[in-house]
Amino acid sequence: MNKQSNKKQSHDVAEVKVIHSDLLRLREFCALLSISIPTGRMWVLNKKIDYVKVGRCVRIHKSEVQRILAEGFSARKVAKSA
Repeated sequence: MNKQSNKKQSHDVAEVKVIHSDLLRLREFCALLSISIPTGRMWVLNKKIDYVKVGRCVRIHKSEVQRILAEGFSARKVAKSA
């Protein structure tokens, strides 16, 4: 039984690493879009982009960058799709 729980834990760690590889820090997100960090913070604060809280840290899915680029963004135009 102990061996099974060890396998499950290692599997969970692998899943977490995959999930974290899809997440960007706010600074990375802003750099990819060539926007300022305060602008990125405002988008998070105003919920214009989807984000995940990891503890106190904000992480943004890579797919969110792709969505914004596909829509052709401007600071006024960025809004979550309904």
